[in-house]
Amino acid sequence: MTTKLQEAICVALKKGQEHGKNNLSKFEILKLMYLIETESRKYAGISLFGSDVEFIRHVNGPISIQVFEAINDLVDHGIVQRWEAENIEYGHARHCHKLVRDDVDISQLTDGESVFIDSVLEDYIGLNISSLKSVVYQTEPMSRIQNEEAEVGHTLLNRKVDLNSIALDPDVAEAIAQ
Repeated sequence: MTTKLQEAICVALKKGQEHGKNNLSKFEILKLMYLIETESRKYAGISLFGSDVEFIRHVNGPISIQVFEAINDLVDHGIVQRWEAENIEYGHARHCHKLVRDDVDISQLTDGESVFIDSVLEDYIGLNISSLKSVVYQTEPMSRIQNEEAEVGHTLLNRKVDLNSIALDPDVAEAIAQ
C-alpha cells in the first residue's frame, strides 16, 4: 500500500517521462512535492500530504525527511529505480529516479487530488533546476525565511518551513465567501 506522498512522487516521475525527462533528480522531486503542498494550501486551504510531511530550510531550499523516506520505500519496493550520474556542472553526483512499474496503485489520492497534482506538475515539470529553485524561493514560506535571514544576517539552516503561513488565494477566499 502506498501513501499519498508516494503516489504523488510516482505521478511526478510519470509526468516527467511524458515531458521527455527520462528521470527526475532528488532535488526535482523534493521541490515538486514542496510546490504541490504549498499550492494545495494556497488554492484549497488544506494540506494534501497532512501534518506528517514537514519541510526544513536547507542550503538549496526546502527539504523533507518524509520525502526522502517515501523515495527510499518506492526504491525498496521496486517501483522506482535510483542511480547516480556524474554531474560536472554541479560538482556532485546527480541522484536520478525513474518510475519502472506502470501498475502502481494510485488509490490513496482522490480524483480531485490527482487532477490538482497533475495541474501543479504541468506548471513546473518542464522547468530546469535553476528556474525550479527560483519558483520555490518565491513561495510565501520561503520568502518569510529569507526575510528573517536578512534580518539576522545568516542562513537559518534546518529551520522548519512554516507551511501554515500560506494564505488562501484571495480569489479562492472570495469564491468561498459567496
